[in-house]
Amino acid sequence: MKSRDYIATACVLVLAIAVLCSACSASNKVSVEAKLAGWKFELQGSWSAENPTPKEVAGQNYGKIRFSKHEISSIFGSPGEFRVEIFAKLVGSESATIGTITGSGTTAYKDTTVDLEIYTVIRVVFKNGKLTDVRTWPKLERSEYSGGMWRIR
Repeated sequence: MKSRDYIATACVLVLAIAVLCSACSASNKVSVEAKLAGWKFELQGSWSAENPTPKEVAGQNYGKIRFSKHEISSIFGSPGEFRVEIFAKLVGSESATIGTITGSGTTAYKDTTVDLEIYTVIRVVFKNGKLTDVRTWPKLERSEYSGGMWRIR
């Protein structure tokens, strides 16, 4: 799958979520989550807090889907009950064969294959039961959004 395909997929998702956001109220929070499940997005993680401090929000940050300082102040600046949910969908995979020649002329990890799974990730924030923020990442490896080990290609 090419980069433009990932970007096109992300644009469609953002537009669809924007439509959901405009129709969102406290009573249909479950409806938004059901739509994401219908699109085969899987819930990867969630957390909730009442009146979280910037330090508490930063403690929940990991990987490339972290909240920036500006997002923390604008989204969590006013008091309320917050719930953050992270959804991901597998959109492709890539593999590469690695191997090196050591200083003594022997091979190391010859023909080792590394498989990378590429995901589209959506981070959704609810405040007092209402959808208040949505952000998407069209192309991330699992390690980039889970906070795990990064692979250099």
